Formats: sequence, C-alpha cells, structure tokens
Amino acid sequence: MKSPQTDEIKDFLLPRKQHASRNRIGSHRRKEWIDAINQLYKKITDELLAESKAQKFVTVSRVDKK
Repeated sequence: MKSPQTDEIKDFLLPRKQHASRNRIGSHRRKEWIDAINQLYKKITDELLAESKAQKFVTVSRVDKK
C-alpha cells in the first residue's frame, strides 16, 4: 500500500526535476560563464586586493571544484 506522503513527495520533486532538465547549461555557455568568473576573480585579486596582498593583510588561494 502506497502512503499519501509518497504522492506528496513525488508531486513536490517532479516539477523541480523537469525544470532542472530544461535549464541544462550547454558546454559553450558553461565555458563562457567560467571565463567570466575567472576574469572577475582576476580583477578582484590583481586589482582590488593588490595593496592588501602586498602588505600581507590578505592571502588568496583557490581550490578546484568539480
């Protein structure tokens, strides 16, 4: 016997799954997005934080994430 909660969970999750599959990011768009993020990161670390880094007030590091 199926519980009513099972239907509620299904009704809750199904639209989110469908929405996620429609919004997949293509490889070209993903590369553009990553390039833009890298440019922003470079601007922040090389320009905005340059003086603070030189004075050793801050350190900057990156960790790759999949």
